[in-house]
Amino acid sequence: MDLKCFLDVMHGICRSEVKTLMQNAVLQDTYDYYSIRSSEWIVHYSLPDYLAKVSIFIIFDASMTLSFLVS
Repeated sequence: MDLKCFLDVMHGICRSEVKTLMQNAVLQDTYDYYSIRSSEWIVHYSLPDYLAKVSIFIIFDASMTLSFLVS
């Protein structure tokens, strides 16, 4: 195996590991954020209002995720 091929393979592995670490960090931060928000909302809103708020945020986050994926 020549040096360039080896470096390309190592670069791919490193990028993959960094990508996985970043994805896990983002998912954990998102979970933490919505755990806190959900606890606040459940105290301040009636069940129908809470469910409406959750629905709005699911739609918002899905559209944000889609915009990140296509850009």
